[in-house]
Amino acid sequence: MPLGEYWIFTLLEEAACVLLAASAALRARQNGGQVGGAVMLGLFCGLCLPLMREVSHLSGFFALVEARHIPCALGGALAGGLLLSLPGCGRYGHVLFFWLDSLSLGLAVCLQCVHLRCGASLDWPYALALGLIFGLVPGLVRDVAVGDTACLLEEDWYAMAAALAAMLCLALLRHGVNVPASVAVGVALMLALRFWRGHKNLC
Repeated sequence: MPLGEYWIFTLLEEAACVLLAASAALRARQNGGQVGGAVMLGLFCGLCLPLMREVSHLSGFFALVEARHIPCALGGALAGGLLLSLPGCGRYGHVLFFWLDSLSLGLAVCLQCVHLRCGASLDWPYALALGLIFGLVPGLVRDVAVGDTACLLEEDWYAMAAALAAMLCLALLRHGVNVPASVAVGVALMLALRFWRGHKNLC
């Protein structure tokens, strides 16, 4: 990855940490979890993203040593854990979760694929397969922790939307599109597909 784009990748990854943490904490609160437990689950899920990324390296957990992702994950977890307590937000919890989950999943899978392809220099098929696995882990951990059936098994076009978003992101990279634009288009496809299949449940 060009050095000039690394700060953008880091910024996008920090945003993904916030969103993953917020969606996990919000889901836990929706299922009756206590605020403290919801925040801890959110923190864990938010940090899954850099942890899974660093699994592809042999030289250590740089993301956590630098500690730049911890405040992002903690902030997102606190926001998600307290969101339902705000006036007027309680009845829109399912809508907030849908968009937080969709956006965070799109960012997670696209960023993981970009890192594995450009940072770890894996071939395209391996970058796609591992990027999808790594990107889906935080949501899977969240669903198991709150006692839900995993969204990737239950929800229509959850895993498929993530796969198509990741494939589009990698295809754009392969044809010379820069990292921010590739990730943005992949995430936009993820949001569009999930909205297309799930908009009836948002009413």
